Amino acid sequence: MANFTNAIDVVSSPRNEKGITPFYRKYNILAADLTLNDTFVLAAMPDNCYMRKVTFGILASDMDTHGSPTLDFDIGFGTKAGVESLAIIDGSQAARTGVADAADSGVADVVNLSGLYLILKIAAASATAAAGTLEIWFDMFANHNLQTIELKSR
Repeated sequence: MANFTNAIDVVSSPRNEKGITPFYRKYNILAADLTLNDTFVLAAMPDNCYMRKVTFGILASDMDTHGSPTLDFDIGFGTKAGVESLAIIDGSQAARTGVADAADSGVADVVNLSGLYLILKIAAASATAAAGTLEIWFDMFANHNLQTIELKSR
């Protein structure tokens, strides 16, 4: 397991007038980081924190420059040790050509993230790895009663 930085990003609790806090991070990824089964713990989620899957998205640059790219990665939440317990995007190919991706259809509409960590795992290595960036965004909120909160998907 590795981290993109020396310290894990600790996210603050949801805090605006409707309890919604946007999460947005952009990570720089080295070509050497794109090896099979490399796992990165990206951020610690606060207690009493929820997410709607419709707000979860990623945008990756092209990090596999081969003519037949093979790079796949999984994004989810789990333990500080990098063990995923909640898959959000499984087998994303976004970094093969530099496109966006969103939460898988099987993910529950409302997800409790309390005390979990955002995790990226390289599921299939790059055929020809290239450094790049990965942007991740979603809206967190502290109230799981959605009737009292207006949430908008991007």
